[in-house]
Amino acid sequence: MKVLVLTTSFPRWLGDEASLFLGRLIDSLSDLEVSGTIIVPYDKDEEPSDSRGSFSIARYRYGLLSRGALAFGQGILPNLRKNPLLVLQVPLFLIQMFLFGIRHVSECQLIHGHWIVTAIPAYFIKLFSGKPYMLTVRGEDIKLLRGRLRFLFRPFVQRATRITTVSNQFAAELKECLPLVADKISVITNGISRFQTSSEAQNSLRTRLHVEREQGQPGHKILCYVGRIIALKQPEFLMRCLSLLEYDSEVVLVLAGRVTEEYKTELMLLASEFNIKDRVRIPGTLSPEEIGVLYSISTLYVSASSHEGRSNAVLEALAAGLPVCISDIPGHREVIGDSEIGLLFDLADPEEAAKKISVLLSDANRLKSLADNATRAVSHLTWEESARQYREHFLQLLSELPP
Repeated sequence: MKVLVLTTSFPRWLGDEASLFLGRLIDSLSDLEVSGTIIVPYDKDEEPSDSRGSFSIARYRYGLLSRGALAFGQGILPNLRKNPLLVLQVPLFLIQMFLFGIRHVSECQLIHGHWIVTAIPAYFIKLFSGKPYMLTVRGEDIKLLRGRLRFLFRPFVQRATRITTVSNQFAAELKECLPLVADKISVITNGISRFQTSSEAQNSLRTRLHVEREQGQPGHKILCYVGRIIALKQPEFLMRCLSLLEYDSEVVLVLAGRVTEEYKTELMLLASEFNIKDRVRIPGTLSPEEIGVLYSISTLYVSASSHEGRSNAVLEALAAGLPVCISDIPGHREVIGDSEIGLLFDLADPEEAAKKISVLLSDANRLKSLADNATRAVSHLTWEESARQYREHFLQLLSELPP
């Protein structure tokens, strides 16, 4: 089976953190003898033509006088908010994705678009080729379907042969936005990566983060967050919680992920105001291996995000045996459910959140119980299972085509 994959983001090289989960899905699909071509915008340093697993990769340029600056970095929407003039690159961005798709679609049996922006070129590729397209909705896609651009995107999303998303919450929101095609919508959860770490790697990261511990001493208690560091994720709330904890310098907050220098400076100024500057670390993007090491040296995973689907970072923390204390939003509730694997806190009440974090940090037995439960609760989530479900959807989609 050959699939034409359209995506606005994909790992630019092995170990790259850009849409790392999509790279892992492609690896697992390759193991199931699914192959094809991935169409993705070019960024700056990667090879224009490449491969991953059994898929070839074709990267396109879309700037009038440059490679284009719409994709990658903080993502398309944040990039547009930062520089509205980038909207001028949108038409060529979509046209080039369509042209590259047309060039490769004859080799494939179906089209799979990731994120709703790809629904537009996918629809026109279908018109020219007759190949069906499946669309997977993630992240801020729901906002686009509800915002001012909804009339642009909805027709192309609704015409997809099948629509998948990564969480029950997103599925419910999609059905609310697109009631006429609710029967096309289904959920395929992401898999979880498991990490192997060594004492050498742990010591190295501790040194980098300035959280060393002396021989025989417990060292710092680390609260960690992994993901994009943007206003939507509310890192300011976590810093406020840290300032309210009934501890001195033994508790450190590590915010790991993509962040602009401007926002990082703003956060560190706020840390100074809260008198916690020496207890906040913002190392920027960590490699996948370093993220695994961070989980292994941390005491608790924290997130004050105001909107999530099924957060991969939360799930990977749980898989690493790291208890979580996270915001009480639908996406987080879906992960925790009734399981004793972590705590939820109200985003309107930083004092309550700080109290819950403090209670956990002071109770080693409770933390151990939550950690054991966490590992068991997500043991069934693998990229192999996620890829198997996508492959089943592909096969069903093809079986429904007229002879």
